[in-house]
Amino acid sequence: MKKSIIIAIIVSVFVSLKANAQLDIIAVNWKEVESIATQKPDSIKNLVKKLTAKELDNTMTLQQKVLAYCGQSYISKSQETADANNMRLARDRGENDKTIAMAQKVLETNPLNLSAIDAIVSTIQKMEKEKKDVSQYAGIDKKHYRVILKRILSTIAVTGEGSKDKPFQTTSISDAKDFMKLHLELDNPASHSINTKGKSPEVVFKLKEPSQYYSEKTISFDITRIQELDGTVTTRTEL
Repeated sequence: MKKSIIIAIIVSVFVSLKANAQLDIIAVNWKEVESIATQKPDSIKNLVKKLTAKELDNTMTLQQKVLAYCGQSYISKSQETADANNMRLARDRGENDKTIAMAQKVLETNPLNLSAIDAIVSTIQKMEKEKKDVSQYAGIDKKHYRVILKRILSTIAVTGEGSKDKPFQTTSISDAKDFMKLHLELDNPASHSINTKGKSPEVVFKLKEPSQYYSEKTISFDITRIQELDGTVTTRTEL
């Protein structure tokens, strides 16, 4: 009985919008996600464990995957931000060992941090290509990390279509940028603007050029949760 109630609550968080040729869009009710994360945090943590497991539970629904991704932001509350910034700085400087160490620290706080997962995989691959000693990282399953990365990106993909009416949902600007780069293979945006006239605040990126996975000139992301975590994004240097 309790299990049925929890499932019903999870389903109520989302509204499946009209299906297009590729997917059903899962619209997120952030207030309901917050309520579940506050009242039943273990349910979010269990979903995150399932999403990051070596073998994905085939019974896990799209709604549950989106709840895991969105709900994790209420568990970690951006507490990984400082470590993530240090990780990016180390990566920019080519400090491989420090990049991996900081990325692992980030994932201890937020197992769904896209930048940290990508940093671990990409840095080890770069070291291997440069024929550097990676023996100390033999225990890191790069294939598993790549699978997790793909799962998270695919989860973000079902939350919207990138239009102003149906923006993608992310919990950080870095996730939005990683989604554009890693999932849609888009170059760094030419510019951005903030749109607050719709149902929810959005950041709209003007693209330099489309890719084979995204053909529009702009792409929009809902910044409801980002603003809750970090305040207004208009002053964020990360943009």
